[in-house]
Amino acid sequence: MEAIQVGYEKALSAILDGNITTILIGIILIIFGSGSVKGFGVTLCIGLVTSVFTAVYLSHIFVDWMAKRAIKAGKESQLSFYTFLSKNLFKNMNFDFIGKRKYSYWFSWGLIALGALVLTLQGGFNLGVDFKGGRSYVVEFNQPVEAGVVKDALKDDFQGKGLEVKTFNGPTKLKITTSFMVEDESEEANAVVRKALETGLSNFASQNPRILYFSKVGATMADDILTQSFVSIFYALIAIFVYILIRFRKWQYSLGGVIALLHDALVVLGMVGITRLFGFELEVDQVFIAAVLTVIGYSINDTVVVFDRIREEIGINPDLSNKDLIIRTINHSINKTMSRTVMTATTVFLVVTVLLFFGGDVLRGFSFAMFIGVVFGAYSSIFVAAPIVIDLATGKKK
Repeated sequence: MEAIQVGYEKALSAILDGNITTILIGIILIIFGSGSVKGFGVTLCIGLVTSVFTAVYLSHIFVDWMAKRAIKAGKESQLSFYTFLSKNLFKNMNFDFIGKRKYSYWFSWGLIALGALVLTLQGGFNLGVDFKGGRSYVVEFNQPVEAGVVKDALKDDFQGKGLEVKTFNGPTKLKITTSFMVEDESEEANAVVRKALETGLSNFASQNPRILYFSKVGATMADDILTQSFVSIFYALIAIFVYILIRFRKWQYSLGGVIALLHDALVVLGMVGITRLFGFELEVDQVFIAAVLTVIGYSINDTVVVFDRIREEIGINPDLSNKDLIIRTINHSINKTMSRTVMTATTVFLVVTVLLFFGGDVLRGFSFAMFIGVVFGAYSSIFVAAPIVIDLATGKKK
C-alpha cells in the first residue's frame, strides 16, 4: 500500500504539468478559434480535466481496492501491472540516446528541409475554404443524407476545387462550402457556382434538395483567419515556454521543449507536401491547424514526463555545465521512461490510425496531422528536446 501511495505522489507532478500545458492549448483554441475549432477547444479542456480526475483520484481508489483485496487473500505477490508482453519490455535498457543526438538532428532538420522544398516546388499548401474564401450554401433534404456521399457527388461539378460538406443543424441539412471560382466575385460567377451545385444535387432528386441560404467568405476575411491560426500557434509556444520556465526553473528546459514542439509542427506541415507526391491530397484548414495545436499539446505532455524524471534525478537547481554528469543522467532518465513513452504513443497511434482510414473526409486533415504528430512527438521528446538541453549548457566542466 505504501508503494502505491508513493507511486501516485511521484507521478502527480508529471501528470499535472503535462495536462496543464495541453489545457493551455485548449484555452488558446477557445480564445482565437471560431466555430468548430472553438468547440473543439472547449471539448479538449473538459476532457483533460476529466482525465486528470480519473487518473489521479478514481484510478487510485481502484488500485487501492485491488491491493487490499490481494492482501486479504494472501496474494499480494501476484499483484502486477505487467503482462507477458510488457514484463521484460525495455527492461535494463541502457541506450546512449544523447550520444546519437547529432544523427537525430541531421534526420529531423533534413526532413523539415525536404518538406519545405517540396511545398515550395508544389506552390504551397492546398488551402481549404477557411483560408482561401469561397461560397457557402445550406441545403435541406427531405430525409437524412451522408455528408461524404454528397461531397463525392459534387467533386466533379466543382472541378476538384476546395469543397467542404458538413451536417448543419440536423441530419437533413448540409452546409456546402466551395472555393470554386473564388477569385471571381461577380454575379455571373455566383450564378455559375450555383448552377454547378444544382447539377451535383440533381443526383439526389428523390430527396428533394432545396438551397435555403447562401453566403460568401471574402479573401480578406480568409486571410484574417489564416493569420489568426498561425498567431494561435505562436501564443501556444510562448505560453508553454513560460510555464515550463516557472515549473523547471531553467531556461534550457523551456527552450529545448519549445524547439521540439516547433520541430513537430514543421514536420507535420512538411509531410503534407511529401505525402502529396504519393497522391495523398490534403486541404489545410482550421481543423488541420487545431490538430497541429493538439500535436503540440500531446508532444509537450510526453516531453514533460522526460523532463520531470530528469528533475527527479538531478534536483531542482542542477549545474547544467557539468555535461558528463548531465549526459549520464539524461540517458538514464530517457531509458527509464521509455516504456511509458512507447505505451502512450502506441495507444494514441492506434486511435488516430482508425480515424485516418475510417473517419471519412471531414476528419481526414485532423487525423493525418495527429497520425504524423504522435510518431514525431514521441521521437522529439527523446531525440530533440532532451539533447537540446545538453547543447544549450555551454560549460565544459568535467
